[in-house]
Amino acid sequence: MKTISIQEYANLIGYKGKKPTLEKIQEFAEDELDWTIWDYPLEEYKYALNEVHEGKAEELVIVETDFGIRLCEI
Repeated sequence: MKTISIQEYANLIGYKGKKPTLEKIQEFAEDELDWTIWDYPLEEYKYALNEVHEGKAEELVIVETDFGIRLCEI
């Protein structure tokens, strides 16, 4: 799994706003897509992976955000 930029993550989700942040992307998903996306610190990799296997998340990506590397749902 490679690390992607916050802009690449925004593109995956469909966020078109300027200067995306993780918070803006999450708000977009809730308001426009009617679903909630979560992010996790890297040290919670096993927990986040379990969420994917239980069907609570579709897929995880590693995103370089303005406050560090996060595991994010798509």
